Amino acid sequence: MMNPTIGFFVVMATVFCLTVTGCEKEGPAEKAGKKIDETIEQTTDAVEETVNPKGMFEKAGEVMDEAVEDVKEGAAEVKEDVTDAIEEHQEK
Repeated sequence: MMNPTIGFFVVMATVFCLTVTGCEKEGPAEKAGKKIDETIEQTTDAVEETVNPKGMFEKAGEVMDEAVEDVKEGAAEVKEDVTDAIEEHQEK
């Protein structure tokens, strides 16, 4: 079985060569090539995730980070609303 890292570099070298020698106008072959590249990239990512899966705690940490960002955004919105309400009240 081929080492995923070697396969990845072979694919990237092929993509680089095709990119350098490509023309400006995108034809059907180039569109197909891009689809193939995307598929290969997705497959490479899936293999990498299988070989080095994220642990349960890492995933939990990412969810917590997202939650903290959501709370910060919500707090900023509330602060803005309160500031606007205070300014409106002071103008009256």
